Amino acid sequence: WGKAAIEVGRQALQIARRVAAKGHATLLACVSPRLAEHLREAAGHAANLEVARFPDLLAESGGKLEPRFDAIVVDEAHEFLPEWWPSLLALHRDPDDGMLYVFADDDPGLAASALPIAGEHRVGPISHNVRSTKRIGEFVSVFYEGEQPPTVKGPIGRPVEILGYEDEGDLAPLLETVLDNLVEEEQVPLGDIAVLTPADPSPLRDIGQVGRHRLP
Repeated sequence: WGKAAIEVGRQALQIARRVAAKGHATLLACVSPRLAEHLREAAGHAANLEVARFPDLLAESGGKLEPRFDAIVVDEAHEFLPEWWPSLLALHRDPDDGMLYVFADDDPGLAASALPIAGEHRVGPISHNVRSTKRIGEFVSVFYEGEQPPTVKGPIGRPVEILGYEDEGDLAPLLETVLDNLVEEEQVPLGDIAVLTPADPSPLRDIGQVGRHRLP
C-alpha cells in the first residue's frame, strides 16, 4: 500500500464525492484498513457518502445486507473475494442498472476476473507504477500477466535480495534479522516497512510479533 494505491484511491474518492454531491447515497468500499482510514479522513464529513471496508460491513451486518445505496464505488476490487460481490450488490438499490464504479488490477491472476463489470464497460488501466522502485518493478515484471505491464516511475532503488530458508520454522528468525538490519542499521522506521505475504496460508499472519518487532 503506497503512492499508487493513494492515487487510485484519490480517483475513486473523487467519483464518490461527485456522485454523493448530487444527492445519491454513496458507498466507497475497499479492503485495506489503512486505505479505508486514509479515504475516510480525506472524505471528511461529505454528505451522502460512507467510506468503509467491505469485510467490516459484512461483519457488522452478520452477512445480512439490505439495499441502502444509490451508488457504489469500489477500490482495490482485485482483492475482493468472488463470493463478496453478491453481498456487495445487495447493498445497492438498483444492482442491475444502478451506478457502480470499480477500480481493480488488470492481472488475470488476481480476483479481478470475477468483477461484475462487462468488458465493454471497462476502461484502460493506469499505465504508471509509482508504488515500487525500478529494480523491484523489473524483478517482479516476469510475474505480471496483464495486457500491458505498467511503466515503473519510481527511483532506481537498492538491488533486490533473495534470502532462502528451508522450512517455515526458519522464516520468522530470518525476517527478524532483516527487520533488525533495516531498523537498527539503516534507521528505517518500522512503520515504513511492509511485509508482503500470501493471503492464505501464511505462517506470518498469526505470529503478530517477530522478535521485538510487532507486525500490525
